[in-house]
Amino acid sequence: MLANLALFIPAIFYVSYTLGHVMPTLASVESSQDTYEPIPSNDDDLVQGKGEKSGKAAMPQAEEAGAIKRGPVTTSIRATQKHLCSVSTSSWRALFRGLGLAFTIHVLSGFIVGPIMMAMPGVHSIVPLFLVDILLVQLNTVWVHTVISTSALPWWRRLPPFVETLRATFLPLCAVVLSIAACSGVPTLVLLAMGRPMVEREVGPNLVVQTVEKQGGDFVIFFGLWFALMVFAAYPAHVVLTRVQASLLPDSDETIVSFDRSLGRTTPHPSACQRMMDAYNSFSGSWMRFYKMVVKSILVAMAVGAAFGVIVGAEIGLLSYFSD
Repeated sequence: MLANLALFIPAIFYVSYTLGHVMPTLASVESSQDTYEPIPSNDDDLVQGKGEKSGKAAMPQAEEAGAIKRGPVTTSIRATQKHLCSVSTSSWRALFRGLGLAFTIHVLSGFIVGPIMMAMPGVHSIVPLFLVDILLVQLNTVWVHTVISTSALPWWRRLPPFVETLRATFLPLCAVVLSIAACSGVPTLVLLAMGRPMVEREVGPNLVVQTVEKQGGDFVIFFGLWFALMVFAAYPAHVVLTRVQASLLPDSDETIVSFDRSLGRTTPHPSACQRMMDAYNSFSGSWMRFYKMVVKSILVAMAVGAAFGVIVGAEIGLLSYFSD
């Protein structure tokens, strides 16, 4: 039993947190352009001399001098994990960046959402969650900053101003909430339009929820619509929110992946709507890399779950064999 816990708990945290949150966040933030790392050379003029005078000539000069051309690090799980470990003195801390803050957010959300749901009985569950996200907007933004930056300051000393943060992230946050609600709401409405009745199902002690009754091919329709909305609405909305949050990172903090915190804009003080559009437009060319990261993370999670099932099944089989 203890051996199972020692094996399962770190693996569960790695799959659910590192693969489920840290790596997708880095993939959402990282710029798609190549970076150049000059190798040591006795002739610094080739690498720096003319390149410093002309930004356009910097890359060709670096290539001619034998500089190392590197693409985005979030192209694979292995490359991302290797990069995370290289920017930290501890591999454990590198893979679980921001875990303490994430736990704090989770606990605070639990304390806040309960009273809100009691004060607003009958409302959709997405409403209390939306209000919690607004109240904790600073913490959620600092979590993104913790994951993508190298600052050694504790998170409580890095809180951005509440009003400024809410003003910048409110529209992307609304898009995330609406897209998540649409993932389940739209398929349900489609099945209702097809004449399927609503039924009550007991999902826990004294907890009954209403859901649409599914028959035969209805599962394919429901899952197909849910999948399409996740891919083309929920994930893009979450990427935009993450990039807007990352753009609020102070200029004094360095990022562990290449990121244009200006989001490609030319105006110094963009509106919230313009910032949101800039976050989306500046990610063009990176969507495939992001979705590959998501798919690979899901496949790893499935493989780990299958391995756990095999291990537990084998142990149960051995126990039953020797007990007979």
